[in-house]
Amino acid sequence: FSGNSSQKAAGIRTSSTGAGNSTISIGDNAKFINNTITSNTGAAAIRLYSDDVTVGKNAAFLDNTGTAIYNGNSNITFGSNVTFSGNKANVANGIGGALVNHGVAVATFDSGVFKNNSATTAGGAIYNKENAIVNFTGDTVFSGNTANGVANDIHNLGIVNVSSGTTTIDGGITGDGTLSIANGATLNIGTATVEQGTITLDGGTMLATLRDGD
Repeated sequence: FSGNSSQKAAGIRTSSTGAGNSTISIGDNAKFINNTITSNTGAAAIRLYSDDVTVGKNAAFLDNTGTAIYNGNSNITFGSNVTFSGNKANVANGIGGALVNHGVAVATFDSGVFKNNSATTAGGAIYNKENAIVNFTGDTVFSGNTANGVANDIHNLGIVNVSSGTTTIDGGITGDGTLSIANGATLNIGTATVEQGTITLDGGTMLATLRDGD
C-alpha cells in the first residue's frame, strides 16, 4: 500500500460493530509507505474496529502522514521484525505516530523498531488510551521518536506489559497508566524518563543510565 490518501483510512479499514466481527490476516513482508490521512481519528495504514488481526513478520510502516494504525476495540498481533519509521501524526491534536490504541484494544509486538515517528501532541510512537493494552514479547527498540517536538516514545494511560525479551527506549514514557515488567523481561530506559501511575517489577528488570551530574 503506497501513496494513498483519504480523510480517515488510506490503507485497510474495518467498520464492524461488536467484538470480534472480523478475522484478518496480513501476510509476511507487508509494506505501508507514504500514505496520508487528514483526520486525527483515522489511520494512514490500518484502521480497525472490533476485529482480530494478525500481521506477518517483516512488516514495514514507513513515512505515513497521520497515525499509521488506529486500533479501536481490536486485537492486533505483529510478527517478528516489524518496523515503524518516519510516521507523522501531524494533524491538529495528533497522537501516536505509529499506533493509537483505543477502547478495549490489545496490540502485541514480537520484536521490531520504532524510529523517528512523531506526533503533534503526545505519544511520539505509541498512544495507549485508558483500558487499552500494549504487550512487548520480544526485543524491541525505540529511537528518535518525538511528541510536540520533545523526545517521547509512549504515552500510556492504559497498560503496557514488557512480557519477555528486552525493550529499549530513549524517548521515555509519559502518562498515568500502568507499566509492568514480567519475570525475565527487561526494560532498558537509558537516560530517559518514565512517568506512570503504577510501575510493577514482577521479577523483571529496569535498566537505567545516570545522566552526567545526577
